[in-house]
Amino acid sequence: MAETAIDRASRALDLVPYILAHEGISLEELAQEFDSSVVGITKDLNLLFVCGLPGYTPLELIDLSFEDGIVTILDPQVLNAPRKFTSHEITSLLLSLELLSGTHPADSVIGARILDLQRRLAALLKSENAKVVTMPNRYSPEMIANVNLVHEAIREGAAIRCNYISASSDTLGRREIIPRMISALDEHLYLMGYSIDKGEDRTYRLDRISNLEKFSPGDLAILEPRPVNVFKVLLEVSPLAINFIESHSTIIEDREATPAGNLIRVAVADTEWILREVMKYAGEIRILEPANLTKELSERAQKALSLY
Repeated sequence: MAETAIDRASRALDLVPYILAHEGISLEELAQEFDSSVVGITKDLNLLFVCGLPGYTPLELIDLSFEDGIVTILDPQVLNAPRKFTSHEITSLLLSLELLSGTHPADSVIGARILDLQRRLAALLKSENAKVVTMPNRYSPEMIANVNLVHEAIREGAAIRCNYISASSDTLGRREIIPRMISALDEHLYLMGYSIDKGEDRTYRLDRISNLEKFSPGDLAILEPRPVNVFKVLLEVSPLAINFIESHSTIIEDREATPAGNLIRVAVADTEWILREVMKYAGEIRILEPANLTKELSERAQKALSLY
């Protein structure tokens, strides 16, 4: 079978860290190790000569030598370690394998291979990130069942009902959602879909969902945009909380520099969210308007202090 550009690019990425670990290796040995020919390896090395980091001057390019058939890396740039999956990629692969395992018996050839790959990836995930002991709940049976049910709903054009624990208010409520897709991010699975209750697209963390069931959405008029109540909040932000401004630039309508920092006016749809965000900064952000939020923030701060 003819070699593809992806095959060559993959081999080139692996060549640099391998040569670094085997300084003085010959072209013949490299060709044998990478199942190629001396001519093929030479072409790869010539390609690496013109690869590097943005700027692409001689200072940013990979520097290597293969005079007299002996290969040496002088400057690997950022390719000094073998390629490896990120923890995000490993988690996505493990979820996919978990779903596949349900379609192949464990004692079958494919089932055994899936199980072996799951074990190796799980071990790799532990070494990739010390904070990750295993997959989140090893993707519990309930989580897998929910993922399967959501995929069924997407295929059938159905909606789902579920209990959901809100991160902004720590309350348990019932949600009705038309699901669109599931994605993985930072070791968590997220459901993206249209909230029938709120009349807008929302994102939900799957491990906060329970008691999930499908139902027919019926009248598609529910998908029409609904007016959203937006609250304007005036904040005084100290220089120590500048990252709040950088992280939430999309909701800032006005900004004015002051000797104390910045005055900003933000537009929010959830007053509970802005109260919690401001409290995170322990006095470095003050709510100036509206008065009812200023009062609510003060009462919450006093209540929190009374616990110490």
